[in-house]
Amino acid sequence: MASPARSPIYASGMTSHDRSLLEARLIAVTRAREVVEVAQRADSPKAAVPLIMAAFGLTEVQAAAVLDTPFSAVTAWRSPPILSVAWGRMDVDGLPEGKDFMLYPGGGREWDWNENGTRHEPGVQPVDVEELLRRGASVVVLSRGMELRLQVDPRTTALLEERGVPVHVAETTEAVRIYNELAADRAVGGLFHSTC
Repeated sequence: MASPARSPIYASGMTSHDRSLLEARLIAVTRAREVVEVAQRADSPKAAVPLIMAAFGLTEVQAAAVLDTPFSAVTAWRSPPILSVAWGRMDVDGLPEGKDFMLYPGGGREWDWNENGTRHEPGVQPVDVEELLRRGASVVVLSRGMELRLQVDPRTTALLEERGVPVHVAETTEAVRIYNELAADRAVGGLFHSTC
């Protein structure tokens, strides 16, 4: 029996976990394309807003903007999957390898604690999550480090609750799992610390 042909989208050396993440992302993009095409053809574009909100996990304002946005720009709102995490190292789709990351719909960057004076205590500051919200996150994942030493300032969770943004706080490997699951079909943002 011949072995099944490998899809050209898989890079050599990809683990089955990496392939699963990539397949989930492709499914999400396909779903997004279908939703946007249906919404843009609708007789009443306003009637399509709840459909777009549900499909992308967007706010009403963001969903309304989708109707006038080319599909390629809509898919850019997807949050990049985390391909791997290990002590002091993370690999995120489309970004250079790094230690700590700030991820949001459409991309991400290194999370530099010095920008806002973040330390293990009092931990993740409200200003740390503000950028995630400005960049369209409708749900937030905060990692507490591999040994749970990074705290989350109570003012941070209070800010997210005030704004009606669900927040998940977990040890880093669990936070990565939650984030990747949400990133398949939600506008998720996250802060990830890959050491203590």
